[in-house]
Amino acid sequence: MTGTERSGRGRGEGRPGKLGILFWGGVKMAVAAAVIYGAVRLYQYQMATSPRIGRQKPPPQPKLVQVVAAARKDGPTAVTGMGTVVSARQVTLRPQVSGRILEVSEQVVPGGFVEAGCRLMEIDPMDYEVLVRQREGDLAKAVRDLKLEQGSGEVAKREYDLLDEVAGEDDLELMLRKPHLDSAKASEDSARAALEKAKLDLARCGIGAPFNAIVQAKHVELGATVTLSTDLVTLVATDQAWVEVMVFVHQ
Repeated sequence: MTGTERSGRGRGEGRPGKLGILFWGGVKMAVAAAVIYGAVRLYQYQMATSPRIGRQKPPPQPKLVQVVAAARKDGPTAVTGMGTVVSARQVTLRPQVSGRILEVSEQVVPGGFVEAGCRLMEIDPMDYEVLVRQREGDLAKAVRDLKLEQGSGEVAKREYDLLDEVAGEDDLELMLRKPHLDSAKASEDSARAALEKAKLDLARCGIGAPFNAIVQAKHVELGATVTLSTDLVTLVATDQAWVEVMVFVHQ
């Protein structure tokens, strides 16, 4: 046998091998497709025949409530915030009488503590003491004149009683010196009021602290002459304080 014949026989024997491979590959693909198709159909069948539960609204459930009548009352409220502490009272003292500052307390210094009623400063009281003595003399003179007029009225009444004549109302008041008596009483009241005013001015020579406080500022020194419009000292109360807080309103 020649070489040409061997070669042709070899090629003829290889052809059935390739066809077999293709055949069995197609068979496997067909089987796989059939399996997938069967699985899909089975899934569809199960989905179509499986039981379904429809959605239902739950039955309404009544809630237990308790009705209470609203009552208005006062109560504390907690407010959280930050603010500035300020004194509840602050005052700048001024004199009620004029004069020269004769005495200043050692406590009257910025930052010094003073108690209520303690003497802070004193204005020279000499002029007001003299005025009190003058007013006392005026009152004594007015009291004397009133007593003299009362005595004159008594004398005039006795003299009128001795007369047999009847005078008119206006003439009778003049005869009994009633206008003079009223004038003497008014003078006595005026002198008494002037004396009280002089004593009050004398008492006002002493400048006292109206409450427990810290001296914030001192405006005058010893020997200064002050008037009714002169600032003496500024006091800040220590018994009570306020807190100024910015409160936010939630809407």
